[in-house]
Amino acid sequence: MCGIAGIYNLDKKDVQESELRSIISVIRHRGPDGLGFYVKDNIGLAHCRLAIVGLTDNINQPLTNKDGSIWLICNGEIYNFEELIRELIKKGHRFKSNNDNEVVIHLYEEYGLDFVKKIDGMFAFAIWDGNKEKLILGRDRLGIKPLYYYRKNNKLIFSSEVKGILAHSEFKKEINYEFFRFYFFYNSIPAPHTPFKNTLSLPPAHLLVFDKKGLARQIKYWQPIFKVDKTITEEQAIDEFSRLLKDSVRHYLPKEVDFGIAMSGGIDSNVLLALATELSKKPIKTFSCSFIDDTEDKKNEISIAQNLAKYFGAEHHSFSLSPKELPEKIEKIVEALDMPICSFAIDYYLTEKINEKVKILFTGDGVEELLGKYWNHRLAQSMAHILEYCSLRKNIKETQNQLLKQYCQIIPQRAFQFSSVYNFLEKDRKDIFRKTKMALFGKESISSFIFKNYFNKNTDEFLNKILEADLSHFLPDHSLNVIDKLSMANSIEIRVPYLDYKLVEYLAEVPVRFKMRAGATKYLLRRSAEHILPQGMAFGKHTGVTGPPLRRWLTFHLEDYVKSVLAPSRLKKNELINPYFVKKIISKHYQLKKYPQYFKSDNIETMFNDQTIKLWKLILFQIWWEKYLL
Repeated sequence: MCGIAGIYNLDKKDVQESELRSIISVIRHRGPDGLGFYVKDNIGLAHCRLAIVGLTDNINQPLTNKDGSIWLICNGEIYNFEELIRELIKKGHRFKSNNDNEVVIHLYEEYGLDFVKKIDGMFAFAIWDGNKEKLILGRDRLGIKPLYYYRKNNKLIFSSEVKGILAHSEFKKEINYEFFRFYFFYNSIPAPHTPFKNTLSLPPAHLLVFDKKGLARQIKYWQPIFKVDKTITEEQAIDEFSRLLKDSVRHYLPKEVDFGIAMSGGIDSNVLLALATELSKKPIKTFSCSFIDDTEDKKNEISIAQNLAKYFGAEHHSFSLSPKELPEKIEKIVEALDMPICSFAIDYYLTEKINEKVKILFTGDGVEELLGKYWNHRLAQSMAHILEYCSLRKNIKETQNQLLKQYCQIIPQRAFQFSSVYNFLEKDRKDIFRKTKMALFGKESISSFIFKNYFNKNTDEFLNKILEADLSHFLPDHSLNVIDKLSMANSIEIRVPYLDYKLVEYLAEVPVRFKMRAGATKYLLRRSAEHILPQGMAFGKHTGVTGPPLRRWLTFHLEDYVKSVLAPSRLKKNELINPYFVKKIISKHYQLKKYPQYFKSDNIETMFNDQTIKLWKLILFQIWWEKYLL
């Protein structure tokens, strides 16, 4: 795993190595083991390496072909590189190393732009073809590895993280106000947009090709087709799902460095542990994170993880985060994320603690978006039942669109499993934001934006429409974005076996009744798990630990911190937020101290006072503003 950066001057002005150093130095945490540059005329490439594969080769990127006409920088892992090397050797190619990224150059030489379809892995890369004076940027199918680019006038700058682009002396901070409202009402800014104008993220499964005239061509090279094969039986689905997941874990296991598994107590990580134990030739290390002053049920989840690690003979490590540590972590989290994203501390804290123990960490991310778990998936399932009831009507498509519009109106209000009484609503915009900035937000509602941009018209099953939208948007925009940046801030590579593209393609064909069924979420995973987990665990009611108990921490442990970050004197520096509205939120929230019983279960009399999520969003946004805009 690595960090990449580059500059392409379309006006033919020479690139200076010092420009590249300014970019790569601020993302060096992504690759502390090696550093390399390629500069020639108006093109410059930079790479910092986290050594995972080919440790004995001592080979740094950029890599080049035999005659030096093609240059590559790549961030990621190519899991099928060994079989690709064998294929290319038969075609006459010769390799300098056992580095998995070298195969990319040879594939490009052999197949042109179609080479990317042959790669199985997670990656973001840049290829400079000197003979054709062509720059090619590419990103993996699911958006596991990030890539951002800035283009203004005749200059193109790209980097693994936005902060790299910001570090260039010619970057102009022009704030993209319009999309900040998505953070407050939907938790993150929708890709390809970022907080800054002229700065975009390359979408997953896309190539971006710049020719010598500066003309850009974007190519989408992969799209899972959500078309249900109704002939698939339940037993066939279980068998094929189990086979594909097992193959994914086998391919993802590293050969040269130690790895671990993040254990939450939920079924996703439990299954990964069972499969890794069966397939790995190395001892398994497992890691879990608990929180001081957490509820008893969450403490039980951690004990489940510990007991299962013992059952499978893994070396388990458990860490505990206290509320006193959270302020320091928030500062580091915000800096790592580059942009406003409403997230919790667990990914950063866990990877910080394991930094000297392993280089790779397996997580269960992605399975919810494939098989269904969250409240919005249950909502979609209920709406699908309504559609079934209306199936004899001639205007079924119209009914589906009406339900989809209703779904889009509900989803921004229900962030993080909380109902609208906890979250900011779009109708609050006149209170949250300063009046002088209101005109910058545009008139289109977030629900309308989601309806127009997130759904595939060719996908018929209602639940599949929602799962596909989550897979294409929420997952790369939010979840994968967070885990990549927070883990790489600590030089740890995250691997997500549930997001192997062959597994994704198969699940797009599986009937939805095998995804969520009779109240059981992730049904197919649970049926598969019955064969590999201890009896009774597959369908146990274990949700896993996903974050700290913010409600109690902000209320009873961090009141002074909250009031310090959101003090009027600090908010005055923020051009966007209305400090008087924030003062009302703080006052309302801390009335909760009168109701200690509320912290054991939701109480209708006090839930309208609960401003936890609003305060958390405001804290993260204020710190981001101070770090990146002041």
